[in-house]
Amino acid sequence: MSKRLGAIATIFALAAYMAAPIAAFAQAASLTSDQLQAISANCDNIKVSLNQLDRTDTVARINRGRDYDQVLMQITAFDNRLAHNKIDTSEFAQVATLLQASVDQFRAEYNTYENQLSVAAGADCKSKPLDFYADLVKARESRSAVAGQVATIASVMADYRSVVSKYQAALQGAAQ
Repeated sequence: MSKRLGAIATIFALAAYMAAPIAAFAQAASLTSDQLQAISANCDNIKVSLNQLDRTDTVARINRGRDYDQVLMQITAFDNRLAHNKIDTSEFAQVATLLQASVDQFRAEYNTYENQLSVAAGADCKSKPLDFYADLVKARESRSAVAGQVATIASVMADYRSVVSKYQAALQGAAQ
C-alpha cells in the first residue's frame, strides 16, 4: 500500500514539475537516489502521463492556432477596409505586424516544446532516470516558453483593442 501511494505521489510530482515555472537545470543533478528509484519504478505510468499531456496539449495548440488565425484574418480584413476608405492604418498595421510575429513565435516555441516532450517521452527512464529527468526539465522549460508567448499574444491583442478604441473615440469626436 505504501509503495502504491509513493508511486502515485511520484506521478503527481512529475506532472506538477511539467506545470511549474522554470526551475534550474542543475536541479536534475540534485535528485536523491530515492527519487531516481521512484522514477525508474514508475516509468511506465510516467510515460502514459506524458503521452496524455502530449495529446491534450496538441489539441489545445490546434484550437489556439485556429483562433489566432481567425483573429489575424479579421484584423487583416479590417485594416484593408480602413485602407480602402483612405484612413491612415499605420498604427493598426504596426500592431497587426507585431501580432503576426508573436503568433509565428508561438508556433516556433510550441514546435520546440513538442520536440522536447517527445524526447522526454522516448527516453529510457528505467535505466537512465537522471537523463530522463533532465529531458523532462527541458520540456517543462519549453512549455513555459509557450505559455509566455501566449501571454505576449494576449498583450498584443489588448494593444490592438486599445488602438481600435482610440480610433473609435476619434470618430465619435469628429461626428459631434
